[in-house]
Amino acid sequence: MCAAAFSNPLDVIKTRLQVSGASNVTSQVAFRGAWHAAQHVYAMEGLRGFARGCTGRVLWVAPSTAIMFTSYDNIVKRL
Repeated sequence: MCAAAFSNPLDVIKTRLQVSGASNVTSQVAFRGAWHAAQHVYAMEGLRGFARGCTGRVLWVAPSTAIMFTSYDNIVKRL
């Protein structure tokens, strides 16, 4: 779950790059690359912009992480 929180800024940049190419989005900037997207997020939203969606992402990852650790622990105990 910590990895999801720490990698969230990269996910924000990736999502902004993906959305900037969408033809149905009119208010988006056409980014020249990841660095340009990161600069734009910082200029428009500050550091908080990189944390957008972090709660949802952690809540999405938490159940699968719990299942993985529980399964692994049960398998190791049975071996």
